Amino acid sequence: MTIKIVTDSTADLPQALAEELGITVVPLYVQFGNKTYRDRIDISEEEFYEKLLNDPVHPTTTPTSTMLRKGIICATWDRGLIH
Repeated sequence: MTIKIVTDSTADLPQALAEELGITVVPLYVQFGNKTYRDRIDISEEEFYEKLLNDPVHPTTTPTSTMLRKGIICATWDRGLIH
């Protein structure tokens, strides 16, 4: 039996480890003021911490959309990784 792990980017898994273990990492949305970033896609860890230290606006986060999560689950199913 194959087990597929899907997590969000708050797990802070190194990309190389996620790839090695076949873990799908879904980005969390991070918002500084009116600018929204997809964690580790539109903003790197370094950029996030730089903004955290220097931006007067504290960030907020939101989970990915239900449609994106559903799409990931469907794609995993289509590849035969969910039984």
